[in-house]
Amino acid sequence: MIFEYVRNKKRQRIGVVVALDKTSIGWSACNIKKDRFDKELGLKIAMGRAEHSVSPIPPHILPTFNYMVDRAYRYYN
Repeated sequence: MIFEYVRNKKRQRIGVVVALDKTSIGWSACNIKKDRFDKELGLKIAMGRAEHSVSPIPPHILPTFNYMVDRAYRYYN
C-alpha cells in the first residue's frame, strides 16, 4: 500500500489518497469547514473506497489522485 496526503495551502492535511495496486485507488477528504482530519480514519475510508466502487472525486483531491495513479503504475509494475 502506498499513500499520499492531500494538503491545503497552509500545508495542513485535509485528505489522503491510497493505492492498493495499479487499479485499486481510493481517497478520503474531510469537510474543511466542519471537520478535523484524522489520519487513521482517513486511511480506513480511502482503503474502503479503493476496494469498492468510488464516488466522484472532489476537484481539490483530483491533482493528488492523478499523481497517485501515475505513482501506483510505476510502483506496482
